[in-house]
Amino acid sequence: MKTGYSEHATKVASIAGGYEGVNPNINLYGQWFDDDDDFGDEIRYFKSKNVKVINMSFGKKYHDNIDLEYNVNSAKLDKIAQENPEIIFVLSAGNDGFEQFHQLNNWKLANNVLIVGSTDNGKNSAIYSSYDSYTDRQITLLAPGLYYKNGIPFNGTSFAALFITGIISLTLQKYPKVYDKGKNNIIAISTLLVSTKNRKYSDHISINSDGAGIFDYNKLDQAFSNLYYHSKINSLDDNFIKEINLKENQNLKLSLAWEANVIKKIKYRPSPPVHSIGYNVPLNFEEKPKNHVFPPIKILYGKMETTIQNFDLYLLDENNNVVQKPNSLRRNIELIEWKVNKTGKYKIKVIEPLKEQDFVLSYTLN
Repeated sequence: MKTGYSEHATKVASIAGGYEGVNPNINLYGQWFDDDDDFGDEIRYFKSKNVKVINMSFGKKYHDNIDLEYNVNSAKLDKIAQENPEIIFVLSAGNDGFEQFHQLNNWKLANNVLIVGSTDNGKNSAIYSSYDSYTDRQITLLAPGLYYKNGIPFNGTSFAALFITGIISLTLQKYPKVYDKGKNNIIAISTLLVSTKNRKYSDHISINSDGAGIFDYNKLDQAFSNLYYHSKINSLDDNFIKEINLKENQNLKLSLAWEANVIKKIKYRPSPPVHSIGYNVPLNFEEKPKNHVFPPIKILYGKMETTIQNFDLYLLDENNNVVQKPNSLRRNIELIEWKVNKTGKYKIKVIEPLKEQDFVLSYTLN
């Protein structure tokens, strides 16, 4: 763990807290981080300070294909978030939106965190904001990414991520009883997904390159009031059903979030010796030998995977016909957006194949 001063860190931190920040009533802490860091020292330090939200507004340029895979960095962050569910991790999407490799990479492919992209004028995704991925990972939501210092404008997803970091700190203070229900990370993910502006509706919209859309502060109260926390300890049935009354032309946002589990089995490939020239790195991954000496193993070149339990989310009418279901791929979040076409009673149904995980359900209407 290193110490030092960063102008970028100071600039972005002033958005979350400080006299003119989103939440002036928070304590701010910072730590130096580089690619070879394993997060361990930083996490221990932050936990000693009772930190509940960690912002990671830094990125890494595309280097090779492993950066675009779910690699050891993303798996490592997933595991840390899973082992510390009381801490909410917020990452910036990156500022490569206008480049050839505009996809999320490395840490930003983690599942148990929030990824924040930036808006341009508050209506659209900024051209510089990174989006999509070669996995099925998308950003979580969009937020304002414009920052002024001494009248000079700056922009970037770092500022958007710190804005959401400040918002989350406000929710921790305003809704402590909701967070007491269980794991902070999935509570924050589910509520932020539905605290977003309405988009243009087709039959249904789910997570796309804009995530769940642009953050809408006015929906936060609803999102936390309408939250249901399902604990595996209290699981009584394989299926969960909640009734809800909907009116024609209402806009419904309905989210489901749960944790991705990191597989303990890690595969490695050798990395080149330091300062080596002409060293061929094998393309095939092999299990790390028990008594490995040479060539050196570098965890950055490793490959890890996660297991994600597949919950199925449905919206049913009073006759148990499926009205809407997400079109999302295999991830640990699901989202339904729908403009209600008929007033009546509906049912939110979650099919839980295995009684092994907590999940969070939340919705907003307007």
